[in-house]
Amino acid sequence: MLRSTFELAEQDTGLTIRDLANELAWKPARVRELLGMPDSRPVLRLV
Repeated sequence: MLRSTFELAEQDTGLTIRDLANELAWKPARVRELLGMPDSRPVLRLV
């Protein structure tokens, strides 16, 4: 339900994950995690 609310706000007002993170004083990665959205950035792994 949280994700659908975000998607509705995104369509109506142009809200971005970064905007929401700033409002909540959270990191964008945490907001993506709570919304169930995968992070599309590459991950550096050392082997």
